[in-house]
Amino acid sequence: MAITLDGFLPKQEEKFMQWLMEEPRKGFPYWKEKASFQINELYGIIDLSDMIRRFNADCICQTIIHDKNSADYADGLFRYNLVDEMVLYTLPISYGKGFSLMDSIGKHHWQLRSFKLYPNGISRLVYEKRRM
Repeated sequence: MAITLDGFLPKQEEKFMQWLMEEPRKGFPYWKEKASFQINELYGIIDLSDMIRRFNADCICQTIIHDKNSADYADGLFRYNLVDEMVLYTLPISYGKGFSLMDSIGKHHWQLRSFKLYPNGISRLVYEKRRM
């Protein structure tokens, strides 16, 4: 998921978003290769929940949050506690207003697993849900 410094969904035409969408070893394509399944807003939450139960830890589902529709879908994933790991790209820009993604994350405790800063100013943080 990509956010601005102030927590808003970046615009698709941002040069930083283009980099994330196209960079094969650092951006979204890298994570696509690691996933067992690509999911999007057309994939039902109940179907996904059932699939996770069947495949358990052997299944890595990935969705790329890049617009309002995918952000709304992610909201459902967080709401139904289906997210175990979150890759957060913070873009070095701020809007001051817009569509906030932070409300979607809900009340969970996350632990930082890795951090990477790229020369263009984008930072990548990988969080995993802390088991309580």
